[in-house]
Amino acid sequence: LLGEGWQPSQELRAYLETGLHGSFADFPNSRNPFDKPRQTPLDHDVAGVVEFLESQVENGLLPK
Repeated sequence: LLGEGWQPSQELRAYLETGLHGSFADFPNSRNPFDKPRQTPLDHDVAGVVEFLESQVENGLLPK
């Protein structure tokens, strides 16, 4: 995540960092079923993450 030429968006970086070093347990849900769920870094669009990582591999910025 710290490699040269690596420039994910702040949201994507937070998603990847949380995925590597965190867990869903870090973001407990409210016990009140009527509470709106809190946004977390893990709520990022997975298709966008895959597209970004694929583009990095195609551009030689990540190993295949």
